[in-house]
Amino acid sequence: MEKRSDLPVPSYYPDYGIMLKLFPRGCEDRRETEIAALETLAGSSLFVADCPEIEEAGPRHLVLRCPRGQELGEHWSEMTGEEREDIAHHLGLTLAGLHESRHGKLPATPWADFVARQRAGLVQRQRSLGAPPQWLRQLTPFLDEMDQLASDELVLLHTRLTFSTALTRHGAGGWTVTGVQDFEHAMLGPREFDIAWTLLSVAKGKRPLVRRILDGLDVQRRDLELQRRLLGMVLVHPAFDLAKCLRRLGVPRLLTMNDLARRWFPL
Repeated sequence: MEKRSDLPVPSYYPDYGIMLKLFPRGCEDRRETEIAALETLAGSSLFVADCPEIEEAGPRHLVLRCPRGQELGEHWSEMTGEEREDIAHHLGLTLAGLHESRHGKLPATPWADFVARQRAGLVQRQRSLGAPPQWLRQLTPFLDEMDQLASDELVLLHTRLTFSTALTRHGAGGWTVTGVQDFEHAMLGPREFDIAWTLLSVAKGKRPLVRRILDGLDVQRRDLELQRRLLGMVLVHPAFDLAKCLRRLGVPRLLTMNDLARRWFPL
């Protein structure tokens, strides 16, 4: 039985098109979240992307029928620049479809409470991951300016649409996104939270990819205010690692948060 990778929630492929997810003790809430998200999205199509269907739900496991396609990360290196831009556009369209979905079944954790909890341990968490002091001392003042990342509209978020969770397939028309998987971290929040993570983890500071994702989402206002808000969103993301991102995405010439926002989210 093929195991995907070393994930917090172990996942296996016991048969073609079937995924078995095992939820260890302490991850019961992730199981409930995934069930709620998939029941909410049942029968929905996110642009051309499908979602898994629940075949069986046990106390500590889920058996899912997977959408067609393979993980985006398996084929990214094979794609040309133009093909990557097409996929980036599809990812934006997929997120747009997700954000327009109803979300009545998903347990609602107040967004302000989530932000406050993430902010409380932010500096210590990033210090433990090796972030440089010149950046650590700017985190709290920067977020203080962001008004708790407030939002008037909360939508259904995947929170981790990236190389391992987007499924792709190559057909007569080229590469396309065919599915989205792993909804155990789904939540309600502002759409920029999803956008920021996909831009950070897939576009990785490359302007053409950033622009195509934003095109798919029909984001009209593109300015420093948007870049700052996107940076604020990734700072409170549970999976964010500042030191790793500085290594992979680069450091701006001027060591300010505004310049970091411009470098990581070029418009």
